[in-house]
Amino acid sequence: MEPLYKKYKVDIVLQGHDHTYGRGINIPAGQSRKKPDGPIYVVSVSGPKMYDIGLQNWMDRAASNTQLYQVITVDPGKLAFKAYTVNGDLYDAFDLVKDKKGVNTLVELSNSLQMKERLELPERYQKSFKEEELKEYNERFQEYKKRKGLK
Repeated sequence: MEPLYKKYKVDIVLQGHDHTYGRGINIPAGQSRKKPDGPIYVVSVSGPKMYDIGLQNWMDRAASNTQLYQVITVDPGKLAFKAYTVNGDLYDAFDLVKDKKGVNTLVELSNSLQMKERLELPERYQKSFKEEELKEYNERFQEYKKRKGLK
């Protein structure tokens, strides 16, 4: 059975209620993220209730303990996505540019943003997590930073 995103040519999937922010592509490691063969996924939070961030392999940009809202503009051949903090600071941005054959190219704009990713575990979790939970989180955090080439 063909996946729904291929059948319906979905470019972006928006989700909420995860109490963290994550944006990325669900593709196997090593495949090109520049020409996604599937949708860009965005999970966001706008309210004050937030959880620790999962930092999963599909994420290209993430945020912990950060309220955001999104502005999406769709023009012929281009979808522009911007995520802002509640203070109005641009936190994440990308364009999906579709060529004449209908193939999307992801134009990553977040790398040029002034705002660094907010990935640190919030203090309340640092205090409430058990030693094993902190170890697991720190391992995911280091793997995420390594995959992205962050120090």
